[in-house]
Amino acid sequence: TLAGLLLGSWVFIYTESWPLLEAIYFSFVTVSTIGFGDLVPGTNVTRVITTVYIILVNGSMAGLLGEVENWYGLRFDNLMDIVWGTKEEQAQEKEVQELKEKAASKAMSRVASNRGSVHIKGYGSLMEELDKHIDTEMAELDVLPEEDEVSPLASSSGNWGKC
Repeated sequence: TLAGLLLGSWVFIYTESWPLLEAIYFSFVTVSTIGFGDLVPGTNVTRVITTVYIILVNGSMAGLLGEVENWYGLRFDNLMDIVWGTKEEQAQEKEVQELKEKAASKAMSRVASNRGSVHIKGYGSLMEELDKHIDTEMAELDVLPEEDEVSPLASSSGNWGKC
């Protein structure tokens, strides 16, 4: 693409007697299909050369601009993965949350069925016991990810009794 711009600039310097900067400007504006119209070829021969030049170099310019767009798009996607986590991490976190809720419900039903044998000192004690039970249930299910696999933005503290 750069070679095409320089070659086109050289042709326009030779055929139109334009200064280097104007020839480079015309080459870029023409190939990128902006076409302001402030510089135009003056002869029919130069118009034909410009038409052929557009056909030959326009594809490589479109490819270059596409690559630049792709590069910035990938950087944006990577930034979003860092901020929000990947879809797999979000699905895993949702699954862990559902399993915690299921284990909490199961634990509450066990506590309710053993009403006479449970001695509760206060709300905090109940929540600590419930948290221990949920951890035990989750360990038995063996679905919790390792600590280094969990996104720091998606992890939860699990300290319900200390709210």
